[in-house]
Amino acid sequence: MGIVGTTDLKTSGAPIPLYGVDDKLVRELSTALGNGQAATATNLIAEIHGADQADIFERLSPSLRRRFKDLLLDQVQPEFWVNIDEGLRVALFCDMESYKISTLVQKLETDDAVRLLGDLRARDRSEILKCVSEPTRALFEEALCYPEDTAGRLMRREKVTVPEHWKVGDVIDFLTDVDELPEALHNLFVVDPLHSPVGYIPVYKLLGVSREEPISPLIVRDIKVLPVMTDKEEVGLFFRQYGYVSASVVDADGVMLGVITIDDVVTVIDEEAEEDILKLAGVQGDDFYDAVIATTRARISWLLVNLLTVTLSALVIGFFDTEIEKLVALAILMPIVTALGGNAGTQALTVAVRAIATKELTVNNTARTIGKEILVGGINGLILATILLFIVGFWFSDVGLGAVFAMAIIINMVVAGFIGVAVPMALYRSGIDPAVASSVLVTAVTDIVGFFCFLGLAAWLIF
Repeated sequence: MGIVGTTDLKTSGAPIPLYGVDDKLVRELSTALGNGQAATATNLIAEIHGADQADIFERLSPSLRRRFKDLLLDQVQPEFWVNIDEGLRVALFCDMESYKISTLVQKLETDDAVRLLGDLRARDRSEILKCVSEPTRALFEEALCYPEDTAGRLMRREKVTVPEHWKVGDVIDFLTDVDELPEALHNLFVVDPLHSPVGYIPVYKLLGVSREEPISPLIVRDIKVLPVMTDKEEVGLFFRQYGYVSASVVDADGVMLGVITIDDVVTVIDEEAEEDILKLAGVQGDDFYDAVIATTRARISWLLVNLLTVTLSALVIGFFDTEIEKLVALAILMPIVTALGGNAGTQALTVAVRAIATKELTVNNTARTIGKEILVGGINGLILATILLFIVGFWFSDVGLGAVFAMAIIINMVVAGFIGVAVPMALYRSGIDPAVASSVLVTAVTDIVGFFCFLGLAAWLIF
C-alpha cells in the first residue's frame, strides 16, 4: 500500500491541504464575529488545533481581533499562545488578569511556559508568578535565570530518568505509576547515583523484551550532552550533527537538569533562519504586526547607515563630473557596473553567512574560500565583460569605451567575490553578527569600487 500524498486526495480538483486553515474558514469566522454570533464562532474554532487557531487570529483585522478576544479567548487551546505572534501575544496579555495568565502557563510544558514568561516585562512577570503554585514557580524562576538564548531557557524540566540497575519490568511499572508523562517521550535517560546521564534507552527498545531482563544491554552509552549555557544556535547544530531526537542538558557538575527535544529544535532552527534573513535585509525583527511608528523606528537605523554609504558613492562620482559631462555614456553605463558587482557580492555574502552559521566557514578554510570566490568572480566577470564589450562597442560605436567598461566589470566582480567572504568573516572574528552589518558594507564597497574603477579608467584611457 503506497503513501497517499496531497496530489492523490482531491476535492473538486483541488488538493486537500495537510495543515493550516483555508480562506473559507477565515471568512466564516469573520462574518460570525462581525455579527456577534458567539455560538457560531465557537463552533468554527472548537475542533481545530491551537496553532491553526493562532493563524486564524493573525489573519483577522484589528477590529475582529478585539471581537475574538472578547468572545473566544477563554476557549482557545494552550498551543494557541505558543504559536501566536509575540507582539500580538504580549498585547493580549496586557488586557488579561495575572491569575488567568498563571493558569494558562501552568497548562503548558515548562519550556513553552518559560518562553511566554520571558517575553513579558519583569514587573508583569513577577505579578503572574505570584499566582503560580510554589513548586512550579521555583522551576520557572530557575529557568528564567538563564540567558534567553541558551539551552537552560530552551529545555523542558519534564523528563524520565531511571537507574542503571533496574530491570525492564521496573521501568514499565515506573512509567505506569507516573501521573503525567512528557508529551514527547522519545528516550529514557539512564543516570548514575549523582544523577549524571550515562546513556539513554529509546522507548521502542522496551517493546517485546521480557520484564525480567536487565535494562543494561539496552542502554546506548555513546551519549553526548548539552551544557546548560550552550547557545540555542549551537543546540540546533548539535541536533543536526548527531541526528538526535532528544538530548539531556547538564549543569557544570554534569548533573542532568532537563531535556531538549527535536520539536523544540525545529522552532529554534526556524527562528534562527528567520532572524538571519531579516538581518541581511537590515530589519531588526519580525514587524509584520507592529504599528507604523514602531516599524518605522526599527527600520530607520540601517537606512541612515545606507544613506551614509550612498553619499560616499556620490562623492566618488563627483570627482569625475567633468568626464561625465564630456561623455554621457558614462552615466548610462555606471549602474550596470555597480549592479553586477552588488549582485555578485550578495551571492558570495549569502553563502558565507550561511557557512559561518553552520560552522562550515572557519579560520582554517577562509583563505581557500576567499580564493574560490575571487576565481568565480573573475570568471563570471570575464564572461559578462565579453558579452558587454560587443554590446557597448556596437551601441556607442566606441571600442575604447567598451574595453574600459569590460575591465571595470571584471575588477568589480573580483572585488565582490573577495569582499563577500572577507567582510562577514572579519565581522564574525570581531564578535559582530555578520548577518547584521555585512549587507550594507558589501553593497557600499562594490558600489564605490565600481564607480571608481569605471570612471577612473575612463578618465585615464579615454580622455
